[in-house]
Amino acid sequence: MSATNSELLVNRDGHVVGLTLNRPAKRNALSTSLASALRRALTELADDESVRAVVIFGAGPTWCAGVDLQALQSDDPVEAAAVDDPGLANTLRTMPQPCIAAINGGCITGGLELALSCDVRIASPDAFFADTHTQLGVTPVWGMTELLVRAVGDSRAREMSFTGNPVDAATALDIGLISRVVPADELETVAYRLAAQIGENDPRAVQAIKQIYAREHAVRSALDEEQATMRELGDPSVSRRS
Repeated sequence: MSATNSELLVNRDGHVVGLTLNRPAKRNALSTSLASALRRALTELADDESVRAVVIFGAGPTWCAGVDLQALQSDDPVEAAAVDDPGLANTLRTMPQPCIAAINGGCITGGLELALSCDVRIASPDAFFADTHTQLGVTPVWGMTELLVRAVGDSRAREMSFTGNPVDAATALDIGLISRVVPADELETVAYRLAAQIGENDPRAVQAIKQIYAREHAVRSALDEEQATMRELGDPSVSRRS
C-alpha cells in the first residue's frame, strides 16, 4: 500500500508495515484527516494476509498528544464525531496482525489510549506517558479504564488517571507499561527488527494468540461504561477530550 495522506506516512519492509503519524508541528495530535487515514490504513492492512506485523511511529519529538482539540471542538458535529470515534482504537485492537508502538517523546491521553491498543510498546529514553483526562475535565472513551489497568495494575492506573501526572520511560518500563527502553537513534531499527521476528513465526498461531490476549469482551464492557459516564456528566464539553 502507499500513503494517501501527508499526515500519515506508510513504509513497507517485507512482511512489516510502518505507519508514521506525521503532524510534528501539532505534536501528532489526531486531526479528523489523520484519524481517518490511520483507520483506513489499519483496515486495509488487516485484510492483507501478506502483512504480519505493523509498527506505529510518531514524527518529531512527540509520539501522539491525543485528539486534536480544534477538530474536536469544531462546529461541524460530523468532524467532531469522526476524530473522537472509538472505532480507530477498536480497529487497532482487533486487527489480526500484532502492532508495535515505537514511542518517542510524549504519549498523552488519547495518544496513550492509542498506544495501549497496540500489542507491544517500546520507547526511547525521552518518552513519557500521561492520562490527562481529569485535568481537562473529560472522561476517556477509547477503553483507557480497562487497558491501562491491564498494563500497569489497578492502583497505578488509578493514580495516573486521577492525578494526570506523567510517567517517564524508566518508570514505564518498571511498571510494565512498556516492554523495553531503546536508545532514540535505535528505536526505528529495533522496532522493525522486533516486528520482523514476529513475522517469521506462524501467522495463524500469532493471530490466534493475539485474539486470546485481547479479551475484547472486557474492553467492550469498559467502552460501554465510559460512554455512559460521559453522557451522565451532561456537559457537552465532556466529549471534548485530548
